[in-house]
Amino acid sequence: MKSATQPKSETSDAAAIHAKSPLDAALQLSQQEGEKKQPAKTQDAAPKEEAKKGSTGEAGKVAPARAVPPCSPNRIKLTGYLHNDWDVTPPRGTEVDDLKNPDWWKHIASSFKPHDHIEAICEDGSWYARFLVVSCDRTWANVHLLEHHDLAAAKFKTRNSEFEDYKVEWTTLGQWTIIKKGNEGMPPLKDGFTTRIDALTWLDEHLRTRG
Repeated sequence: MKSATQPKSETSDAAAIHAKSPLDAALQLSQQEGEKKQPAKTQDAAPKEEAKKGSTGEAGKVAPARAVPPCSPNRIKLTGYLHNDWDVTPPRGTEVDDLKNPDWWKHIASSFKPHDHIEAICEDGSWYARFLVVSCDRTWANVHLLEHHDLAAAKFKTRNSEFEDYKVEWTTLGQWTIIKKGNEGMPPLKDGFTTRIDALTWLDEHLRTRG
């Protein structure tokens, strides 16, 4: 009976291995086994790499910025088309925070609509403020303060730098008082004022004439 013949390549490889020392032969066999397994690993890695590229695009590149369409012509209107502009004159002694109370507008709220603009200058000229109507109904208006300027303090400070040394505050007794900074807890310089502008006016006169 003829013995089964080995393929030429395997026969020659085996002969070459046996011709070497046992240690060299073992190393060569291990290297050949590794080379046979390598293509299978490459094939397995290929789908993973493709999947990675498919989820993030080309490796190393940043995703493109979000596309934002430009404003269309039907979204622009002349001022006054979408909102009204109002001027209001709060009575003397009114503070800016008073206008944040929805009930303060109860007698005129029916004239407003959301996004209307309101400019307010106190009757005594002590402050200026600008508001945006956020929401409203017939008897209330919720407004958002956009800007506020203390006109009285600005006017007096330009005439007398010592204004910075004093504070004009509202007390729990329901009146305005003048306190020198650093003397908190001591009797005020002057109290009993009905409005803040009255207190500021008195302080201005006091600082200009005391000397």
